[in-house]
Amino acid sequence: MQLRVHERALVHGARQFKEAAEAAVNHENRAAALEAQLRRCESDRDFNEDAHVHLLQSRITELERDLAAARRQADNNAKLLDVRTSELRSAKFFFPSADDLSETEVLDLVNTLNEQIFQISATIEDTYHDRYVADCHDIECATVWLKKFFNSIDVIGALKDAASSPDDASNLVQVALQGFMVSFIHYLCGTWDFTADSRLQHRLTQLRKSITAREPQFVSGRWRSLCLSHIRTLLNTEVAMLPPAEQEMVQGVAAVLRVFGVDSTLNELCEQVHAAYVPRFREIVRRALDLRRAAGEMIVSCDLEVDLVHCGQQFDDTLMEDEWAGPRASQRQMSEGRQVLFTTALGLVRENEVRTPEDGEEEGSNEGFRRKRTILLKPKVMLSAKRA
Repeated sequence: MQLRVHERALVHGARQFKEAAEAAVNHENRAAALEAQLRRCESDRDFNEDAHVHLLQSRITELERDLAAARRQADNNAKLLDVRTSELRSAKFFFPSADDLSETEVLDLVNTLNEQIFQISATIEDTYHDRYVADCHDIECATVWLKKFFNSIDVIGALKDAASSPDDASNLVQVALQGFMVSFIHYLCGTWDFTADSRLQHRLTQLRKSITAREPQFVSGRWRSLCLSHIRTLLNTEVAMLPPAEQEMVQGVAAVLRVFGVDSTLNELCEQVHAAYVPRFREIVRRALDLRRAAGEMIVSCDLEVDLVHCGQQFDDTLMEDEWAGPRASQRQMSEGRQVLFTTALGLVRENEVRTPEDGEEEGSNEGFRRKRTILLKPKVMLSAKRA
């Protein structure tokens, strides 16, 4: 009986052991399956992370390529903008209304320069008023020196003949000084190249005439402006011209004083005039160079030129004014038929294109246009005593 109980207990324990062993095996299998599943999940996660990183890297690379392309396009646009801006700036030079100054401002410069010349001539004449002698010798050198400005070797003799009263005679030196200074200032304003024995002056003058005759005003005007501007820069005109121009004015004033009989030698007069008047001469020269730059470089819609009447021309009251003529008609008629000795005050002339009728085109002008000359300010002149 007890043996059966032990057998049943043994069978029950074996069955329980078997069940426990099977349960253990099942747990092990489940653990192995879970581990395998875990490994698969980790593998999938690593794969997904790598794929995501690769996708992001590809996107970054693509954006970097787009950014580089955008930058290249921006650089190209900037270069193109610079080119177009430069082209527009260059084209602006040929706009018909690209003047930097008005005609009125240039006219004011001429009037101011004439006034300065008048004032200093009067001052110099007053200073030497009591130093003239009746018989003056050794004036040939001074007379010859003045010829290059007055264009006549006997202009002083003719000027003395023009005096009709003592009051007129007292003003002879002043108008002679004005005549010399005006002639010299006209030379400064109208010269392209100031270097000695220059062939460039003649060539540029001829070239300008050719361009003016064949090209539109805004082209010829801009060419003249650029040419004068570059010549001024290359030759350093405004600095280099001051000392020789001042010395020319000193010598010219001294020569005028000497031929009118001031009791000093020409060299002594040069020293005296230099010591007393060089600062004012320098101011006049600078003003003349300002006028040269204003009319020559800053005006392109027309040609503005300072006007001077040369010795020997017939007087014409439509083109000039008599320095000593009164306002009455009878006094003006006295000027008719007389010749000009020299100019005492600069004038100003404008030349510009005007449209002509289709059947009225002039030879040498642009098609449909002609050159019109307008006097903005008449030059004042000193006339000879005798009628032509």
